[in-house]
Amino acid sequence: MLYRSRPLWTATTVFILVVAAPRFASARQSLVPPTIQSISPNKVSPGTTVTAVINGLDLVGATSVQVSEPGITASIVSNNSPSTLTVSLSISESAPTGIRSITVTAPAGISTPCNACLTVFIAGGRWADAGTMSAPRIYHMATSLNDGRVLIAGGNANGLLTDSAELYDPITRSWSRTGSLGAARVAHTATLLPNGKVLVARFCAPPKPQPSTLIKASCDDACGPRSKLRPEV
Repeated sequence: MLYRSRPLWTATTVFILVVAAPRFASARQSLVPPTIQSISPNKVSPGTTVTAVINGLDLVGATSVQVSEPGITASIVSNNSPSTLTVSLSISESAPTGIRSITVTAPAGISTPCNACLTVFIAGGRWADAGTMSAPRIYHMATSLNDGRVLIAGGNANGLLTDSAELYDPITRSWSRTGSLGAARVAHTATLLPNGKVLVARFCAPPKPQPSTLIKASCDDACGPRSKLRPEV
């Protein structure tokens, strides 16, 4: 009679867990909030739908895009690139013209608004109300700043020289007072410097208008080639 002993081992079932790689493994979401540098195209018209590309940094995985002021709806078309974000902009017929700012939201946070990135305009152009200044003036200087705002400084207000200055915001279409000049000036120069500051120089009294004559636009012509006040920034 044969005796068959039991085997000293038993079979064991082995399970191997295979984890699939993410669908977009090459486009990892950033831990840094997105940065907007520009948008192309940067001009749109009411009553149109435009596919635009936002250029910047850390844009992958963006969840939404916001445009200031009413009248524009933005929806994301593609968010797989860290440097570009494709969006569809739907501009209503009633969208007011003017400059808009854009903000992108991503899992890591919200971007700093890109001011003056987008402009709503009507082909052929038209004039729109720009609000009312705090103080009416003439012989002032207007300087366009890097962020899209406009600086108005000095001039003649109600017959008196003034040192006051105001800022115009094209996004809100509103005026606000800002720091005054060191001295009242008229017919001066106001030059935007590379560092964003404005250099104000020269001073001369406004020329006296006379019938049937043209007022000379040059400060040197009106007051002579000398400056009575030191420049200021």
